[in-house]
Amino acid sequence: IMGFLLIKGFINKPEITILQFASRKLARLYIPLAAAIILTCGLSLFCLDANLLANMGQTGISSLLGEGNFQLKRSTTGYFAHDSSLNPFLHLWYLGVTTQLFVLAYLALVFLRHKKTRTIIWVLSLTGGISLFCAILNPLRSFISSAGLICPWEYNVFSYYDTIPRIWELIAGGTVLILPEIRNRKASLLLCVAALIMILFPALSKSCSS
Repeated sequence: IMGFLLIKGFINKPEITILQFASRKLARLYIPLAAAIILTCGLSLFCLDANLLANMGQTGISSLLGEGNFQLKRSTTGYFAHDSSLNPFLHLWYLGVTTQLFVLAYLALVFLRHKKTRTIIWVLSLTGGISLFCAILNPLRSFISSAGLICPWEYNVFSYYDTIPRIWELIAGGTVLILPEIRNRKASLLLCVAALIMILFPALSKSCSS
């Protein structure tokens, strides 16, 4: 959805500046976020001990700086780990990812603004392919292990917080915007099958591993 809306907005206003982009996208997120962090910190004074308050404060500040996901990546052993369960700002990891995707999307759109269509397709396809490959490494490992085979790479618990494995989602959302312009039935069918695989594969590999 984010990729769809970002690219649609950029097409409607291709000459938008970074300040306009930031005020329309980022300010809308961070004004409510600042209020929520202040309120949560005040209430947490009655619920959490000093260590948990310090960790929570670090996450809150990092979230305001747009890198809460990296702070959680450094300070926890995983999203579902015990050392994450009492952090009220744990869910803000995705706001960090969203901020970073906003910035990357703006830079990419500015870079590709006057490029040829073929160049744009190649750049987005290569970037999306690398991102998707990073995203499916863990589900693919679970799928291979469930089949009784030896996987050549280790599970990376921290990829949950990373931005790169989620870039393909942004590109996929933007691709949906141009799908109505595709007249070739085979190409449309291929895109639908690829989308279905991307949706079902992580869930399938997780169920197989469990």
